[in-house]
Amino acid sequence: MDEQTGCGFITGCIIIIGLIVGGCMLHNSLQEEAKRTPRFVASVSLANAPAKSRTYHPGPQGSKKMVKSGKNLPPRCLGNPYAEPAARHYGVPVSIIQCIHGAESSCGTGGLGKGKSKAYYATVKPSVNRPALKKLASHLGVSVYSLTSNGCGAMGPFQYIARTWMNSGFDADNDGIASPYSLADATWTTARRLKKVYNKYGTWQRAIRSHNHSDRYVKRVAVCAGY
Repeated sequence: MDEQTGCGFITGCIIIIGLIVGGCMLHNSLQEEAKRTPRFVASVSLANAPAKSRTYHPGPQGSKKMVKSGKNLPPRCLGNPYAEPAARHYGVPVSIIQCIHGAESSCGTGGLGKGKSKAYYATVKPSVNRPALKKLASHLGVSVYSLTSNGCGAMGPFQYIARTWMNSGFDADNDGIASPYSLADATWTTARRLKKVYNKYGTWQRAIRSHNHSDRYVKRVAVCAGY
């Protein structure tokens, strides 16, 4: 092997070694990047929800997407990812769930801190609802004074008072937690309650009234939903 051939051989070896080392470094870099990249998995089925739970969670956040229903009518909340599955499961018109959501919180997405008032002081009929609030706070694992609400003590995206939630609220997403502040739990609880009243009285207007007894409220939601 002459000097020129030897140099060429050495140069070739150096290039091959460089490619191998570079490939290993790239492979390791990609592995590290994969570890830093979040993985998204499908949510569990909501159909087999347990009846009760005892702790607090804020719930998944939905979008604020909505469509205006007309003058003096609540918006229909189109961004709630739980409305259609709950409607199909219970056989409830999805438009009613969407319009109740719009009427109650203008398509609010939930969360413990959402509310301008302290539920303990704002709640109507304190002798009835304050004991329920204390039980709810215990179930959620928080102080009763941290529960926020509207000016009448109603909580979460579907505006449940504590007594109603303690009687009918449930853990819809099977995470072991039931909360009126959770969009998933509140949406599925509303669908189930609507269907229960509809089965008893046979009209969706009567079912809507179970959520709010105001004649004006029932009319606005019914017109919004096409009923």
